[in-house]
Amino acid sequence: MAHQFTDTFCTVNSTAQAAYEAIGGGTYTYSSSYARFAPPPGCQSGGVLIPVNGYLRKNLSSNQQILTAFVSFGALGMPTAGQQSAVVVFLDNGTFQTGLQWTPSGALQFVQNITNIGPASNPGLIQTATKPINGIEVQVKIASSGGGFVNCWLNGALVISATGLTTQTSANAYANQVQIGGQSGQFGGSDQGFYTDYLRVWDSTGTTQNAPVGFDVQPVTKLASKVGLTTQFTPNGLPANYQCVSVVPPNGGDFVAASIAGIHDDYGVPVAGFTTAPNQVVVSSYYQKTDSNTRTYTNGVLSGTAVGTGATFTANSGLTWVQSCIANDPATNQPWTAAGADAAHIYHTEVS
Repeated sequence: MAHQFTDTFCTVNSTAQAAYEAIGGGTYTYSSSYARFAPPPGCQSGGVLIPVNGYLRKNLSSNQQILTAFVSFGALGMPTAGQQSAVVVFLDNGTFQTGLQWTPSGALQFVQNITNIGPASNPGLIQTATKPINGIEVQVKIASSGGGFVNCWLNGALVISATGLTTQTSANAYANQVQIGGQSGQFGGSDQGFYTDYLRVWDSTGTTQNAPVGFDVQPVTKLASKVGLTTQFTPNGLPANYQCVSVVPPNGGDFVAASIAGIHDDYGVPVAGFTTAPNQVVVSSYYQKTDSNTRTYTNGVLSGTAVGTGATFTANSGLTWVQSCIANDPATNQPWTAAGADAAHIYHTEVS
């Protein structure tokens, strides 16, 4: 499994609650009207306007040479003559390695640091919009001396593919941060801002979810909507456990709590009516500890009576977003089917 990070921008309404380590200046507007697609009944949707000269930067969990990112995109404005604006870039501890920008002509162009590399796409592909209208997937290999490559798909069509490129700026042939948007002058452009409702980052390790999908995708976000099989956490603020964990945005007063190792909760979710298997199943939690003990936690899914969880997290004293990508259906130990993914419950447990 190669999942690094996912954001569907529909469970918070401010950058104060967002899961990013660095946030550029300006006013970020969250709205359900910024969703690229209408959600299935009962499911959540939304998006964010990244303002002019704004950016969101996420620390990845490891150093990676090959990375794939998908970002939905609608340009707020077009760059001025001689400038380009950042869509998605990969960095090594703040040093820009390589990334994708859009140009005044509406073309897409990869850059290493601030230098164009490889061919640009055809012009006119990018136009201004008032919501995300494009799905952009990129794959990059960070390397020096012509050892790198780049690929870009726009709405499922390959529009850039180049090898033999120098994509490395720092002393290291890897990236450990991803960023969407860019501050003016940060990457040699005057960034214009854009709308997005989806960011997903994979690396190339493991055997699943480690390569570009190569076609357009739609995020589907499910919140807890009914009682599950087990309710062992204590509800606070609202009567039922599932109600406490489905408040959007999180308000600090509605939550479930536990202090006994081994107890768990699961929650039913809406049926989205999947007709094809999803590319990934990711469970996100917003949690903290409220005492001086070491507290650990894990989340995942319940499929039938089988549990699948991700890594065990050590809680901070402040609220923190954590994610687990469950690559296979734990009931079958095989890749998810549409029906299996649609029926899975949200699950979490207090480890210690």
